[in-house]
Amino acid sequence: MSRAKRACSGAIFALLIGSLMWPAVSAALEPLSSSVEIVGETVRIEVAGRLEASPEVAWRTLTDYEHLPSFIPGLAESRVLERKAGHVVLRQSGQADYLFLSFPVDVVLEIDEQPPHAIAAHSRSGALRLLGAQYRLEPQSLGGGLLLRWTGTLQPQFWTPLFLSAQVLGSTVQAQFRAMAEEIERRQADADAVRPAGR
Repeated sequence: MSRAKRACSGAIFALLIGSLMWPAVSAALEPLSSSVEIVGETVRIEVAGRLEASPEVAWRTLTDYEHLPSFIPGLAESRVLERKAGHVVLRQSGQADYLFLSFPVDVVLEIDEQPPHAIAAHSRSGALRLLGAQYRLEPQSLGGGLLLRWTGTLQPQFWTPLFLSAQVLGSTVQAQFRAMAEEIERRQADADAVRPAGR
């Protein structure tokens, strides 16, 4: 198997999110906004969605790295290799699928936590380069809730043409973003269910 075909970044997994296949929207999660743009030899992706969740619950879910495989599609392993003062080194492996294509994943990520509103990441090793990605949590004053946003710039090395690589990445990113958002809302619902009456 060629190096390019082994390429898909697990960065897409934790931070990483999208789908031109547009899975169904959950009852609580508002429709996503999503863009995929080819710039030179890179692919820029942005996905955002409004959630009914607190920043605290969202932050705990985003940084629950070792449990990500339990709810992020395609992610088989997510293991913290190093953690110190807001900096995490994370290894992820799994598989990304798009139509008839399958891309095995094995990547090491450098993650910088900026609580309570941002998580930035880039790849340290792996065939696909994550040049930069960020989750942002943006509390909404009008109507309440929380805007969850992921942006990233990736340099694919797939054996497919760049326009198709962009579709693969966009599809993976949105699907994983949606899974993350739905898990945040599920955990918020669990927290609300056990909260004492009147609080």
